Amino acid sequence: MPAVVVWVVIFVAAADQRDPFSRQYGDRKTRTRQITISGLITALILITLFIAGISPTAKIGLYSLSSLFISIIIFEYGIRQGFWLYLAASLLSLAWPGLSSGWPFIFFFGLFPVWRALSEKNFKAKTAWVMKLAGANALIWPAALLTGQPSFEVFWERFGWIFAAGIVLFSQIVILLYHWGLTLLMRFYQLRLSRWIK
Repeated sequence: MPAVVVWVVIFVAAADQRDPFSRQYGDRKTRTRQITISGLITALILITLFIAGISPTAKIGLYSLSSLFISIIIFEYGIRQGFWLYLAASLLSLAWPGLSSGWPFIFFFGLFPVWRALSEKNFKAKTAWVMKLAGANALIWPAALLTGQPSFEVFWERFGWIFAAGIVLFSQIVILLYHWGLTLLMRFYQLRLSRWIK
C-alpha cells in the first residue's frame, strides 16, 4: 500500500505540470489518460524487471525493453513526465521485484532515455551524440565497477592496461548497439503503435 501511495502522489503531481514539449498537451481528459497510461507502463516496467531478474538469458534485451517504455512516455507526454515515471518505477522496484533485479534499470536503463531526450532537445546532432555517449558512460561505469569490482580486480591484476582498453572499447560498442536498437524500437512504435495512445 505505501508503494501505491508513492506512485499516486508522483503521477498526480506530474500530470498537473504539463510539458509544452510533449506530443499531447491538453485538457483534463488528456491528463487523466496520461495518468492511466503511465500506470500501465509502470506495471509493465516492473513485470519486465521481474522477468529479467529470473531469466537465465536475454537480460540485456529485457532491460532494454524497460528503456523503451520510458521513451514511449517521453514521446507521448514529454521529458518531465518521463523522468517522473522513471523515478516512480525505480522506487517501486525496490519493493518489487527488489534491488537485485531493479538496479540495472535504476542506474542506467531507466535514466538513459531521459538523458538521451535532453541531449537531443538541447544540442545539435553531433554534439548530442557526444553528450549521449558521455552520459551513458557516466551512468554505466559507476554501477559496473560497484557490482563487478572483484572480477575487475582479478582481470586487472592479470592483464593490466590491455584489459582496461578492451573493456572500455567493448562497452562503447555495446552502448552504440543499445542506442541503435532503442532507436529502431521507437521508430516502430511511432509508425505502428502510437496512434493507439491518442
